[in-house]
Amino acid sequence: MADTLRNKEKKVTLRLNRGIPLCATFVIAAASQAQTATEKPKLLNLAQAIKIAISQQPDLAAAKAQELAARALHQQAQAAYWPSLSLDFSTNDSYSNTLPNSSTTIQGTSATRQADVILSYNIMDSGQRVATEQNARATSKAYQFNTANQRLVTISNAATYYYEALKQTELVKVQEATVERTKATYEMTADQAKEGISAQKDILQAQADYETAKVTLLTAQNTRNVAYAQLKQALGISTEIELSLEDVNSSNPAFAQSTSSLTELIKSGFTNRPDVLQAQQTVEALKASVRLAKAKNSLTISVDSNLSAVFLQNQSNTRAISISASLPLFNGGANTSAIKQAEMNAKAAEAQLASARLTAKLEIETAYRTLENAKASVPAALTALTAAEINYKSASESRKEGIGTVVDVITAQAQLVQAQTNYVQALYTLYTADVSLQKSIGNAESLLGDNI
Repeated sequence: MADTLRNKEKKVTLRLNRGIPLCATFVIAAASQAQTATEKPKLLNLAQAIKIAISQQPDLAAAKAQELAARALHQQAQAAYWPSLSLDFSTNDSYSNTLPNSSTTIQGTSATRQADVILSYNIMDSGQRVATEQNARATSKAYQFNTANQRLVTISNAATYYYEALKQTELVKVQEATVERTKATYEMTADQAKEGISAQKDILQAQADYETAKVTLLTAQNTRNVAYAQLKQALGISTEIELSLEDVNSSNPAFAQSTSSLTELIKSGFTNRPDVLQAQQTVEALKASVRLAKAKNSLTISVDSNLSAVFLQNQSNTRAISISASLPLFNGGANTSAIKQAEMNAKAAEAQLASARLTAKLEIETAYRTLENAKASVPAALTALTAAEINYKSASESRKEGIGTVVDVITAQAQLVQAQTNYVQALYTLYTADVSLQKSIGNAESLLGDNI
């Protein structure tokens, strides 16, 4: 256990090879197949897990659909700048049978066919068309940034839960080793009691420590299972699929080295964070709504041109330019209220933008300081682990020689478990703090390395 943990500590200052890219659909298809008792689940590294989340997460798929809907709405608004062309066709067939008296019958038929081609174009509308298009364009951009933000969240969640699953797996290994050590201590104490070296109460103490270790192991295993379930949810896959994760040492990143200052990171976050950019576009969209509401409440001059041609039985050509003006005089205050509503919505959006900036700044600073603390904690935790291992070994050897007591061994064992746990916690806090920092500055794509 200690050697494994030390190997990880050597890797924490490197961004390692991300592993061979693997198509997410292949991973899902292979993992979803019925597995036999002897079949091992597919081994998954971090980059592969992230790619699965990107392709499978329903929240990201929903955001993409909303983006496409907003883009279509923008295209509708842009269509107002173009002329419209329509073709109308009508046909009318009639038959009449008139009986003015019993001796006379009058019959008649008629048929009418007409085709109209109409070309029309709105030349001017007092700015309403422009304001509508600006609103739709900003809204479309806002949804694009919403998709980018959801992708950011998807990637960071996948990475965070990936590391959490690995951490809980390591903690299970710590508890498994603890069970083995407490079992050995219990058996040694029982043997020594038979030889008269240990008292009967020592057996009870060693047994209690052993049984407690088994209970703690069960708790750790349950926590690990929950962590894997959370990871599957983050990836957007079925909880029935078995996962096997590659260890950090083999093909997953440790953390991204960065020489940037906190001020530089905050500036980068304001520039790159999609949630901040989304809030900016929302402000622009609502400002356009204010302009549109004001245009509807003022003098509106509309200039339209029309060109029509009639074919088939009747043939004619018509060209017309129409100019109309409209000034709302009274509608119960509806237009004034609409302007007020638009202005307040824009004001609220500006406040939300300011809030998004404050949130971004807090998240960046929190992640930065957590990462810096984790960098310092890992070497300290490793030193404490080494000391705890030496102490436990010394206590165990003394007990074998009949010098120390069972209490000394149990105490040293507890200190060793705590040191191992602290080291695992520090190590994976380092990994997850980097994920948080990359997310907070809008750079979670870096977790994919060259496998984007």
